[in-house]
Amino acid sequence: MKHGVTINEHLNDFTNMLAYLLNLDEDVGDEDKALLLLNSLSDEYENFTMSLIHRKEVLNYGEVTIVPLNHEFWCRDKESAKINSAEALTLQRRISKK
Repeated sequence: MKHGVTINEHLNDFTNMLAYLLNLDEDVGDEDKALLLLNSLSDEYENFTMSLIHRKEVLNYGEVTIVPLNHEFWCRDKESAKINSAEALTLQRRISKK
């Protein structure tokens, strides 16, 4: 995964690669797709990748695509909450100085 690329963009590129393989009559199984995707993720997803690879159940491509998207949304919400908290604190300080 390239630095600065969102997980959504990465998943789109990955899906396009899978479509290209399908056009070449290459059949990629569901678990193989999941493993390929996990191995293509950046180091930020290392813990997630390792926990999925080492579990006992068979990997599911759909599940593997949803979790990184949820993680990215969670990170964005967390960052937005930090900004809102900082703005509220700044406003509170201005009011208390008056």
